Amino acid sequence: MIVNGLIYGMFLGGVLLSQYPLLMSTLHGLLFRLRIRADLIRRPETARYRAYGPFLSHICKLTESTGMSGLFGRPEVFVRVSVLLGAGIAGALNWVTGPVFAVITGIFSALLPYMGLRLKLNQKRVGSSREGDTMLRELLSCYKIHDSNMKEAIEAAAAGLEGAPHAKRLLYDLAGGLNRSYTREDIRRELDVFRYSLDTAWGGALTQIIYFAMVRGIRVTDSLEDLTVSLIRSREVVEHAKRENSESVLMLRYLAPMCYLLSVFCACRFFGFTPARFLHYQFGTKLGLEWFIILTGAFVLGTAVSAVLSREKMDI
Repeated sequence: MIVNGLIYGMFLGGVLLSQYPLLMSTLHGLLFRLRIRADLIRRPETARYRAYGPFLSHICKLTESTGMSGLFGRPEVFVRVSVLLGAGIAGALNWVTGPVFAVITGIFSALLPYMGLRLKLNQKRVGSSREGDTMLRELLSCYKIHDSNMKEAIEAAAAGLEGAPHAKRLLYDLAGGLNRSYTREDIRRELDVFRYSLDTAWGGALTQIIYFAMVRGIRVTDSLEDLTVSLIRSREVVEHAKRENSESVLMLRYLAPMCYLLSVFCACRFFGFTPARFLHYQFGTKLGLEWFIILTGAFVLGTAVSAVLSREKMDI
């Protein structure tokens, strides 16, 4: 019995050794298929993306463009966090200020996460647009080096781009999204996120150039060169406007807090207030707390509006 087992084992081992190349090839093919299936599961589903509706689709695109999709996951989570934040602050203030002021403050607080993402997106857009000429020059150079292979050119440009952190991050995100894309619709969706992250005329033109190069195989060297020249010319206009807006931004960011601190000093210096008494009237009374919340909200809103309006994107 044992001898028969050894004979069958040796026979089976000989068969396996003789078919070793075929078995290894089959194993590698199976692992490759499983890897592709895992990528298909991980990649964003376009149908599900469209099924969100206008509002949730906007939130989804906003979180993806700002790199916060890993934190919130789905747009429903972002909405729930915002609602819970507003409801919590409104519930806490209801005991002190009354329902009307608490509801207004709660609504404003619920909008703060959205405002934060919009500011982050605006910062990313402005930074990427002002680094656009550098990004386009690097992309054009890599496109020529890699024999008009746009996908490889984007990866090489992202790896070799120096002195342009916003554009480098943007190209890395685009390269990663394109590597997970398997259909024209997937490529279009990744390019839509790329265009939304820039929100410029030249960003829309670059999106179309990349799409035609990847999907239709058209050589786009001349188009990239023309777009690069146009963007370099627009830098002079942006630099001039940047110098004019710097003074107003400094006044808003530093003068307003200094005025509040000056009011504390004047109350203690000329009206006989002590720091403890000032804090009591500011935070221990309904009127003082309401005015402090109004002043803080106005300062945050003014700073946000100034950040959006004072930093102009570089466009053609």
